[in-house]
Amino acid sequence: MKIISRFIRLFAVMFAFQSTVNAQQQTVTIQPEHPKPNQKVTITYHLGSPDAVFTSADSLKLVLSFAPYLPHEMEMKKTDEGWKKSFKISEQFKFASFYFKSGEKKDKSSDGHHYEFFIYEDGKPVQGAYLWKANSYLFGDRYEEISDDKLANLQAALYIKELALYPDSYDAQIELFAFQLDQKYADTTAIRERAHKLISKKLSENPGSFMVLRQVQSGYRAIGEEAKADSLEKALIEKYPQSDVAMYNFYQKASDKENEDKQAKMFVEYMNSDYDRSYINKYYTERAQEKLFEYYAEKGNTEKMKEWAQRWLNPELPLLNKPIKSSMYNDAARTIAENSEAFSLAFQYAEKALHLTDNEPVRTIITRNGRIVRYLSKDRTAGIKKSRKSAILATMGYIYLNQKEYAKAKEYFTKASELSDSDYTKTHFARLYMETDRPQKAYDIYWEMLMDEPTDEEIREKLKKAYIAYNGSEQGFEEETEELNEAWRQQMTKKFNEERLDKEAPSLEHITDLEGNPVDISTLKNKVIVVDLWATWCSPCLSAFPYLQKVYDEYKDNPDVRFVVLNSAWSNTIEDARKWQKENDYTFPLYYDKGSKVTEAFGVRGIPATFFIGRDGNIQFEKVGFGGAIMEPKMKLRLEMLLEEDLASKETSPEK
Repeated sequence: MKIISRFIRLFAVMFAFQSTVNAQQQTVTIQPEHPKPNQKVTITYHLGSPDAVFTSADSLKLVLSFAPYLPHEMEMKKTDEGWKKSFKISEQFKFASFYFKSGEKKDKSSDGHHYEFFIYEDGKPVQGAYLWKANSYLFGDRYEEISDDKLANLQAALYIKELALYPDSYDAQIELFAFQLDQKYADTTAIRERAHKLISKKLSENPGSFMVLRQVQSGYRAIGEEAKADSLEKALIEKYPQSDVAMYNFYQKASDKENEDKQAKMFVEYMNSDYDRSYINKYYTERAQEKLFEYYAEKGNTEKMKEWAQRWLNPELPLLNKPIKSSMYNDAARTIAENSEAFSLAFQYAEKALHLTDNEPVRTIITRNGRIVRYLSKDRTAGIKKSRKSAILATMGYIYLNQKEYAKAKEYFTKASELSDSDYTKTHFARLYMETDRPQKAYDIYWEMLMDEPTDEEIREKLKKAYIAYNGSEQGFEEETEELNEAWRQQMTKKFNEERLDKEAPSLEHITDLEGNPVDISTLKNKVIVVDLWATWCSPCLSAFPYLQKVYDEYKDNPDVRFVVLNSAWSNTIEDARKWQKENDYTFPLYYDKGSKVTEAFGVRGIPATFFIGRDGNIQFEKVGFGGAIMEPKMKLRLEMLLEEDLASKETSPEK
């Protein structure tokens, strides 16, 4: 009660939140008004509403700015009532924010915030709903023109709202303690005492649990006690050597073992240990089963391979639900065919995989309650299913290829190619041609693959072997390689020009360096700029950095080029970015997007995201995701295109 009474004035702010909900009903209706977990939700945009931005539109998209487990954008359907979209929410769902878009035009509601809805149970928002809203990475962007202090007050009001409904909420109490510690006249000693008492109580619930450990560590970090958070895991492992925490650590040590025999022995010990597994250790137990299957396959121990395949694919005591098994069966089929002559079993698994594909979801997410389905758009779902079927058919072709049954192999490779143009199918199709004395056809396939991935040295070697096989020697191959490189440049130049955005770039005025100092954006004027958005937790972002470094090294002395490697502030503080910088040796300049304002302005929904801005201040090219080593030549080509255009513009412009 003391905590709540101290911040009672913040409840006034909650009326602003409620007014958002009331205001949105004028233009938007949500049915049911208080949706429950696993229910179908229908959102309607009423064109005749006085506040409607879109009074007429050829198409309308529902954009879910924060809605885990659901597609980011969904096409709406026009009806007599207005534009409608229905979708099912998962059991894990708690809160969503959204807006509407038609072309470049958006409707984020009359008060400028995003529309939103909560999930209800027993007549009130489910536990954690207000925390989802407060801690969603786009929360600050829904209140674009607001100071950090006011934003923190809004979040604190939501923590209080959560505690009013669920007084024992550990996460809400921790967040509120962290907020209190930041206040100017806070009694930090008393606050820390209460926080320590709460954290100790949480740890005492189950000190050997991995999930409890993470909650406790999160609590210490929230109140600024990083050292305690970091040292806790080691202390618990020593005190509880057969606990969930200790076995999680044991699995990580086994994974790091370079000696495969020792690793396998540790995986068996991990598998056979008797302890209360959290969902994370259930997942890793499955991974240990899979790794032991692969180990015995590579060792040529067919009987053990079959035993562990059975334990992995069809365990007597399932650990986690497996709504997607087709990929597992297909992986098993490939592994068996690659490492043994148990082709009948391999084909049996591939057939099982093909049989399962139509009735399985295409994506799942692992949660503490098991795997749940991630809903995607119909087009994306259909595309993934086609790719999955193609992969299985290619596996069947590979099994026949290994048995020298070339006609059957070609039949399945052809079927796979009709569904999806995968490198796996191409590689083995080319192998088939090489083994049946048709090296020219193999050469054509390898050439095509290198047009997509010119940095793949293994394919270049295969291209060379095919060239020698039909040409009789390697004479002239170097010229062919140069022709290939030039053909790739021309192809990609054409593709990049077709993908040009040529739209005004948002201002970078809100960014700071990692010391928190504002950046002088005048130094970016009339420059070609590479803006690369990342976060410390983003594995693809970090995987891309070695290639980004190579590009930076090549252009860092070019006075017409600037690099802005910008931490998006998605689940990252400036301290997170600063700590990461100290632990790594990259030399490209790092910046921080306070409040994620620039990230939102660029319309980013996934990272890494890279934007190439011309000297005219317009975004010309955009790339989302990490595609491997090919990013380096592609980045260089985009930069060269923009620099050459600037040079041509200078040469043709009249002198003043």
